[in-house]
Amino acid sequence: MRYLPMSFDTKNKTVLVVGGGYIALERIERLLDSEFKIYVIASEFIEEIFKLSDKYSERILLKKSTIDSDFVFFGYDYLIIATHNFDLNHSLEERAKKSSIPYERCDIVSSSTLLMNKVISKEGLTVGITTNGINPTITDIVFEDISKLLATYNEEKILILNKIRRELVKKNALNIDDKIRKLYFEEKIKLDTYLDQLEESYKEDIQTTKKEEEKLTEELNEKINEIKEEFNKTEKIKDNKENKKDAN
Repeated sequence: MRYLPMSFDTKNKTVLVVGGGYIALERIERLLDSEFKIYVIASEFIEEIFKLSDKYSERILLKKSTIDSDFVFFGYDYLIIATHNFDLNHSLEERAKKSSIPYERCDIVSSSTLLMNKVISKEGLTVGITTNGINPTITDIVFEDISKLLATYNEEKILILNKIRRELVKKNALNIDDKIRKLYFEEKIKLDTYLDQLEESYKEDIQTTKKEEEKLTEELNEKINEIKEEFNKTEKIKDNKENKKDAN
């Protein structure tokens, strides 16, 4: 797998989208799921992009400008190349490579350093889907299927389990993943009740750990005593030999 799906921190980050058509629109709509500040530059914009810019005026900033092969971009964290001009996209891609800015070229499968997944999120669950830029229609079909599947999950249970897991981690509990899996398949979970049970379970874990430590300490002391006895025997034999030598 060439492109590994990963999650990037988009807080206080900027992204430049070059292009004002439907390809750019599709990418802008995806970017709105992030915390990116989105800059869009093109010679012309379709009406849908203007509408998005009006709706998300603090997130999307449009600038009309002629884009050519000498276009310079700097000061952005990420770049999306989304014009309808193949040769222009190629020139922009070459410039991006020289600038070492992470970028995606949207018209073909190229040497893009990133691919933007179509993302669906639900209460801490995030699923990204991509066909590596080859077939967006298939991406949309799979996205619809997964959306239906995620709708079947119990949001309240997931939120409770997230809180329980945080508490388990804080308490350095044993077998955390096994506990969460077991709880997930229980019919009902109440956070307060479980945390009370968790406290008792934690005490039991601590007691078990202390017993194990005491046992290890006891075994270690026994071993040390054995070594001391062996050493004393050796020294005693040595002293006897020295005394006999002095007597002769």
